[in-house]
Amino acid sequence: MLLYPCILFPIRSYACPQSPPCDRLPCCHRDVPDMLVEWRNAGIKSYIYSSGSREAQRLFFEHSQAGDLRPFLCGFFDTTSGPKTEAASYTNIQHTLGVDDADQVGWWGHR
Repeated sequence: MLLYPCILFPIRSYACPQSPPCDRLPCCHRDVPDMLVEWRNAGIKSYIYSSGSREAQRLFFEHSQAGDLRPFLCGFFDTTSGPKTEAASYTNIQHTLGVDDADQVGWWGHR
């Protein structure tokens, strides 16, 4: 039995620090693509939770420096689920995923 059948990454918005913004592709930590592959191969579903819109998240992961990572993700959540600073938001996402036991969801990243 998998301890975490669902992984949810709360991510922070990415903004290029240069002014004007550079034309670089969005980047993620180097280990993220490998972990997404590993989790998918283990039957673990991965989701993203960000204050950025779901469409912005899709574009971010489609055009990342590591290539299109969307095939490794099962869905996207934004603040329509609630603010990232409120515990109820995570409960809302848990219920949306159809998970009754909070121990069945692994929360990685900034929370």
